[in-house]
Amino acid sequence: MRNPNNHFSMKYMLLAIGLFSITLSFSQTKAPVEVTPVLQKNIMLEIDKEIPNLKQLLEKAKENAVHVEFTVDTFRIEYFMEKWIALDNGDFGMRDAGYAAAAVLQKSGRRNK
Repeated sequence: MRNPNNHFSMKYMLLAIGLFSITLSFSQTKAPVEVTPVLQKNIMLEIDKEIPNLKQLLEKAKENAVHVEFTVDTFRIEYFMEKWIALDNGDFGMRDAGYAAAAVLQKSGRRNK
């Protein structure tokens, strides 16, 4: 004779596996997009539009010049990486975002001197 509890638990186990597989299939719907030089330039243009507003806000708050420049540089890098990773969230995309952010930081350092 069959155990009715065994059939009951098997039904729920199959239901759980089915729901889990559906969840996994929908979690990978948006594929990463490679960030091209054109996209990178668009990201930088977007950042450059926001920086004057940030500087004005910090100057109204009577922040010293060193703090303003530090905050602007930090904003530039964090926003750049956020936008890059939003487009290319794969392992290599995140790695490339770090390298590209370092290059942006070096360029902004040379620009300020």
